[in-house]
Amino acid sequence: MQLLRLAGPPGVGKSTIAWALASRSAAAGRPTGYVDIDQLGMLYPPPADDADRVALKERALRAVAREHRAAGVEQLVVSGVASPDDAPPAIAGITVRSLWCDAAPAVLRERLAVRGWDEEQVAEVVAAGTAESARLHPDWERLGIGELTITQAVERVLERIDQPEEAARSTADPRAENHSPLRPTTPPGHMPPILWLTGPRCAGASSVGWALAADAWSQRTRTAFLDLAQLAFATGATGQDTAPGRPLRHHALALRILVALRTVLRAAGARELLVVAPLEVDVTELLGAPETGVMTMVRLDADDATLRERVGARARGAPPLLASDDLRGAPASQIDAVADLAAKQRKCPLRAGEQQVTNAERTPTTTAAAIRRLGTAERRAHP
Repeated sequence: MQLLRLAGPPGVGKSTIAWALASRSAAAGRPTGYVDIDQLGMLYPPPADDADRVALKERALRAVAREHRAAGVEQLVVSGVASPDDAPPAIAGITVRSLWCDAAPAVLRERLAVRGWDEEQVAEVVAAGTAESARLHPDWERLGIGELTITQAVERVLERIDQPEEAARSTADPRAENHSPLRPTTPPGHMPPILWLTGPRCAGASSVGWALAADAWSQRTRTAFLDLAQLAFATGATGQDTAPGRPLRHHALALRILVALRTVLRAAGARELLVVAPLEVDVTELLGAPETGVMTMVRLDADDATLRERVGARARGAPPLLASDDLRGAPASQIDAVADLAAKQRKCPLRAGEQQVTNAERTPTTTAAAIRRLGTAERRAHP
C-alpha cells in the first residue's frame, strides 16, 4: 500500500487537497482511503512527554494505516499536522510519500481570515507556520501550492508523485519503527470504557459528543474523542458499505480502527473513549470481544422536522466544517435524500443495551448532561 502524506502550515489547504486527491483516486477505481491525522490525537490532557500529541498521532496513524492495508486499500491519503523538525515517519511494510505543502504568508493570512479568526490570532498562526516551513527537515518534499486552485494543486501533487519516489520510505527504512512505545498509565489488561454515541443523520451526535468531551477535559479527566465517520473513508476495499446521500464509508473497517486506536490511546493514559459513530456502525459486534468495557450506548433522536432543518443548515455551511462533508453546498435533491434517510433511520429499533435520548429542543450541553446521568445510573445498577 502507498501512503501519501500531505502536511504544511495551517491555511495552506492540505485537508481540502487531500480529500480531492482521495476522491479522484477512488473515482478512477483504485481502492483508496482518506484520514485526517488530526482526528487521531484528540486526547486531553495530553501526555506529559507529548504536549502537542505529535508522537501520539504518529503512533495512531501507523495503527490505522495497517488496518487500511489489511482491508485491501491500495492508496491511503493522509492530511494534517506533522513535526517539521523531524524526518517524516515511516511505517513498516508501507511505502510512504511525504509532501510539505507551502504558500506565502499573505496567502495563508487570506485563507485563515475566512475562518472568522481575529487579526491577532491569524498573525500568530501565520508566523508560526512560516517558521515551521523555514526550518523544514530535508527528508520532507517541499511542494509550493501558492495561489493555485484546488484542481491545480491536485495536478501539482499528481505530477510530483509520478516522479521517481526518491524520498519514499518503506519497510527497508531502519527508522520505520524507531519510536519507543508509550508508557502505559492504566493497569495491565484494563481498557478504557467507551461511551458510544450514535443516531440518525444530523441528530447532533458530533456536537453532543464534543460537549461531553469538553466537560471531561475541563475536569482534567484524560479522555479521547473519536468520530468514526471521519476515520473510515475507504472505497473499493473488502467489506465496503454504503448508504444513500453520503460518502462511501467502510463500516467494518471503522470497528477495526476503533479496536486498534483503543490500544494506542490506553497506552497514552486515556481513561475514557467518547466515540461518535454513524448509525450503520454496529457496536454490538464488539460486545463478544474480551475487555470491551462499553460503559454506555446512547442513540440520539429528534423529530423529522428538526432533522430536516439541521440537514438544510449543514448544507448552508453550519459547523462542523470538514473537507469530507457531503452536505456543505449540496443541491436540494441531496438535502432531500439525506433528510429522508434520517427519517428512515429514526424507525430502526434500538440495539440491545442502547438507550435513547431526545436531542430536539435541548442544547448539546444539556443533552450531554442527560447522557452523563444515564451513565451514572448504569454504573450504579451494574457495579
